[in-house]
Amino acid sequence: MGIDMEVRNIQTFLKIVDLGSFTAAGNALNYVQSTVTMQIQQLERELGAPLFDRIGKHVFLTEVGKSFLPYANQIWNLTQQASTLGKNPSQVEGVVRVGALESLLFGKVIDILPLYQAKYPNVDIQLKMGQSAELLALLKQNQLDLAYVSTDRGDDTELYCSYQKKASIVFCATPSHPLAQRNKVSLREILSYPLIVTELSGICYGRLKQLAYDQQLSVHHSIVVDSTTFIAEYLRKNNGLAFLPEYSVYKYFSTGKLVRIDADIPQQIYYSQIFCHKNKWISPSIAGFIDLIRGTEPQAI
Repeated sequence: MGIDMEVRNIQTFLKIVDLGSFTAAGNALNYVQSTVTMQIQQLERELGAPLFDRIGKHVFLTEVGKSFLPYANQIWNLTQQASTLGKNPSQVEGVVRVGALESLLFGKVIDILPLYQAKYPNVDIQLKMGQSAELLALLKQNQLDLAYVSTDRGDDTELYCSYQKKASIVFCATPSHPLAQRNKVSLREILSYPLIVTELSGICYGRLKQLAYDQQLSVHHSIVVDSTTFIAEYLRKNNGLAFLPEYSVYKYFSTGKLVRIDADIPQQIYYSQIFCHKNKWISPSIAGFIDLIRGTEPQAI
């Protein structure tokens, strides 16, 4: 590695890896194409080997590029760390890319955003709503800085969990539902009613199917929709029945618009978790976001 290697060239290299093309990297960094090409050529001369194979419209890391990538990440992370020295939160600039489940976005994130903006006024927040598998995949591709999801405890070696809180999944309905005032309602009786369910690949539906399977029952769902907010509103207006994360409907519970059904089933526990990539430096602006979640929702596990 040449001693004259420039950090901006490394930034360009990492951006190409993230976005998959020289053109996209140039657009993101506001460089013309010739500048991107020149920077990569300079890095390749210093390293003595090509960093990318260019096949058609796509670029792929060479073996040297793959070997250089962890060093490039370390150099860039150290540079970013050094740039924050002596700055208070109001002086920190940049972008934080947050991926969150719809239920967590509306149930948790929406409440901390004003607090975050007040503390970090010069940091832009980019929010991406999606399903857990999608968001974790984007995190691995460095398209997100953190992913706030609801899953079982995992052991993915590429990620680490920076926050974890135990949560429950409950049956819920309006107070006027026939099961609302009953105690220890059997799963068989609950499943005799049509359910409104979340996406079929999600943790709630997976748990529901497993509960039904254990008792040799089947699930009849009248509506499938990828939005806990929609489901809660539909329940409120149409006297339906659903199986949802408790945090996603706690505001409805607190106002009496919805109630928990006292179901005779084992408590259904899972975890709301914030994941980051193990090789990514957690900047003060990213750490500040996690700290606000941790402060408003302490890790009781």
